[in-house]
Amino acid sequence: VSPGAFVTSTNIIASIQQLDRIKVDFTLPEQYGNIIKKENTVDVEIDAANQVKNKAKIIAIEPQINQNSRNLLVRTVLQSGAANPGAFVKVYVQSGIDKKAIMIPTNSIIPDDKNNQVVLIKNGRASFVSVQTGLRLSNNVEITKGINPGDSVVVTGVLFVRAKSPVQVRSVKKLEDLGK
Repeated sequence: VSPGAFVTSTNIIASIQQLDRIKVDFTLPEQYGNIIKKENTVDVEIDAANQVKNKAKIIAIEPQINQNSRNLLVRTVLQSGAANPGAFVKVYVQSGIDKKAIMIPTNSIIPDDKNNQVVLIKNGRASFVSVQTGLRLSNNVEITKGINPGDSVVVTGVLFVRAKSPVQVRSVKKLEDLGK
């Protein structure tokens, strides 16, 4: 506002931000609604460069699911750390179950009209196996049924493999090595 300007009650002159109790709102797919509870905590990554996670306490959950996105709205309050209001953060929600999961890269799954398949290597030959998937991460998916720990899964060249055909393995990598 300049000196001499006409100001009414509808003009916004300044905005006030509360910096000691930053609220973080995020959405969560409805299928995970049973693991979110009021008063629980989630991890919030404020600065992606430092990858430091701070705790945030859940203070409210919108009871109605968004009809368009099928997501729940969750509000938390950051317990420590400094963030700028309106900034982008990553929220990590613990599923509450501490289990060992079989994870494979998402690009190794062959979707079908009825089920999902992966290609396993058994005795040097390709074997197509139907699998059931669980939780999805950005690059990996949990396999709940169909393969066992230690099975070799074809990750690249999946579309060129034929059932029971011989497969030449060029390299073997563990899941944690695929991101490198």
